[in-house]
Amino acid sequence: MAITVDFCASNNSGSSTSTITATNLNSGAANDWFVVLVAADNAGTRGVSSISAVSDTSGNTYTHRGTVNYTGLAANDGVTIAVFAGEITTTFSTNTFTATFSPNTTCKTITVYRVRPTSTYDIIFNTFGAGATGNSANPTITSDSITSGHLIFGFAGAESSDLWTQDADTSNGTWSTAVLEKRNGGTQDTSITSVAQYKITTGTATQTFNPTHGSAYDYAINWASFYEIVVTALTATGVATGNPSVGSPAITQVHVAV
Repeated sequence: MAITVDFCASNNSGSSTSTITATNLNSGAANDWFVVLVAADNAGTRGVSSISAVSDTSGNTYTHRGTVNYTGLAANDGVTIAVFAGEITTTFSTNTFTATFSPNTTCKTITVYRVRPTSTYDIIFNTFGAGATGNSANPTITSDSITSGHLIFGFAGAESSDLWTQDADTSNGTWSTAVLEKRNGGTQDTSITSVAQYKITTGTATQTFNPTHGSAYDYAINWASFYEIVVTALTATGVATGNPSVGSPAITQVHVAV
């Protein structure tokens, strides 16, 4: 079995609006998942996150998986990153993804990936890390132990107009080529830059995500993991005799989405 991941689209904006969009030219089939990573000014009251939701033009649902926010308790004094992900229920050939904000937010980026399972498998969202924030040129985060063959995304945002340098680590798998987005708001303190990478692990171990900057800036960084499970059709037997049961093979794993 092997999960496949495709970069689909990214964009940035420097206008004070309630949305940012990214047009995806990759198809979305049944059982595909799309992962949407958003970075933005922390434009809410007292510096809280202004990132609200993600949608697409086909009406699929993208669940908010987690947010990391860095603030000194003033609007636009730091940076927010958020992850949304969901399974495709309405298929499409092309699509536009929209991230929404409240209140209107000036500098922001969006990055979209498609995650496709092996035939007869389903993708499962596993974990959104605890995240880390601070002011540094060398932010780092370490994941939980990631099982071999599972998928991990690393994502970071900074209050800066400088592009990140990607993590080139090859321990138990190689980080993908980074998707880099930035929006220069005129000064470092009014700009946002983001970096996104993924890795399909080749060994079971913790993973570090260590993109770098040339200088120290306010940052937020985190990871999120996914895996796939086999989907087996179960058949009922014994109904005619009054002793119904669920036939072989037995259920070996149950996932409950909450």
